[in-house]
Amino acid sequence: MAQQSTTTEMRSQQHVLPRDLIPPLKVSELIGMMVDNPQGQSLGVVRDLAFDARLGRVAYVAVSSGGLFGVGRPWRAVPPSALSFSMEKRRTLILDISPERWAEAQVFHKKRLSELATEDVRRIIYQHFNQSWPGSCKRRLKSVAGSWV
Repeated sequence: MAQQSTTTEMRSQQHVLPRDLIPPLKVSELIGMMVDNPQGQSLGVVRDLAFDARLGRVAYVAVSSGGLFGVGRPWRAVPPSALSFSMEKRRTLILDISPERWAEAQVFHKKRLSELATEDVRRIIYQHFNQSWPGSCKRRLKSVAGSWV
């Protein structure tokens, strides 16, 4: 089993840009990008980003799939850390997940975004994509000589 996951990880890394080579992007550049798995199967389209004001960061990337251009379909919340940029396809993000596992991912309707705010739901979503919720470790900010550390 360990050999299989290592092989899958190596295969998926061959298709993605290293994170240190990716310049900052505008949100408008991300919206509308395709989301594929490493095997090139389409999973959906980025429709929006959900921002967590308490942490000051993007909590989820909202991806829709199915239907005519994903319109009217429920969205799946994907942790931003689970996505990589494709080296092979322009304007495409890579999500290392099987179509079966993708179909099992938490769905939500954009009018009920607040449902994603609870710790239990966050934990379920992030664990589904093998990611850690950034708010799960409690960090204290200390003031040292007028600066925050």
